[in-house]
Amino acid sequence: MQGIETHIFSSKKFTLLELLIVIAIIAILLSLLLPSLSQAREKAKQVYCLSNGRSISGGMMLHSKDFDGVFAHNFKSNRWNSEDWALGVDKYIGGGMDISMNPFHFQKSKMPEVWYGCPTTDKPDNLTAYNIDYGIPGQATVSPYSYIGYKMHDISFSSQSVMLVDCFYYKNPNRGRSTFRLNKYMDTTGVTHGVTKHPRNKQNYIFFDGAAQIKPWVNQSEFISEYARDLFLLPNRGISRNDITYTE
Repeated sequence: MQGIETHIFSSKKFTLLELLIVIAIIAILLSLLLPSLSQAREKAKQVYCLSNGRSISGGMMLHSKDFDGVFAHNFKSNRWNSEDWALGVDKYIGGGMDISMNPFHFQKSKMPEVWYGCPTTDKPDNLTAYNIDYGIPGQATVSPYSYIGYKMHDISFSSQSVMLVDCFYYKNPNRGRSTFRLNKYMDTTGVTHGVTKHPRNKQNYIFFDGAAQIKPWVNQSEFISEYARDLFLLPNRGISRNDITYTE
């Protein structure tokens, strides 16, 4: 009986060849699964970024109710072709910023993480109201300069016009910017620097009607015709990129 038991147990041992086959099968399965897991992580990051942009747009809508319909104001002097509109929107998404505060002290306030909530952007130490991760489309050279200082009733194609884009600072793809400059389109979308905001050339757009969508990268002319129609139809009220649009 003991001999039989010994024979049974010894027959269950794996040979070296069998172990190598098992290891090879595991390696093949991992090679198939890892790309899918990587894509899932990338997708999760982009959806998280999209959700943050939607939260900010919701704050802009609340801002418009208290500022006579204007969804974004420039409160201080313009810096580096960017605006400090985040100063006014901050409190509507749970922040502690006040429009009288210094835009360079934005990171010192109790600001929500959504302002720097795109996982694909590095987070420098000198966070300000100018280098947030989401920008309002602007032309930089032609008046009307951007949607800054305009009201919701000035928007005719709310489902086709983008209010916010998760974008880069045109000089530095590691930072965001409060203005999505169309005259620096290849830079702000990252193409000049050999990167895009999200893998597989995807970008997050928040529209004026509240829709938040993940879109493939398009060239400048396509973006203007498909997603920035209202920017070129705004009534010219003489607002330039250097103007403070809010006065008490």
